Amino acid sequence: MIKLIITDENMEYMNGSEAIECVRKMEKSGSIKHVNIISCTCHSDELTLKKILDAGSQLIIPKPADKATLEEAMRNLNII
Repeated sequence: MIKLIITDENMEYMNGSEAIECVRKMEKSGSIKHVNIISCTCHSDELTLKKILDAGSQLIIPKPADKATLEEAMRNLNII
């Protein structure tokens, strides 16, 4: 079982928001169970952040993300 997906908004084939939307559609169809999603991005503009959250990301962390930031995010989602 997958407990966590970490996306990057600037991926080559599909951006993070598009990937998140695909995961959430799979959840709605019942083909997978709920998966926690954390998004990494270097963007800080409100439009991009809203797009990421609207797609279904639970948390956004800024890039470059350090180990402590990632661990805190995972604690917030009760993963660790």
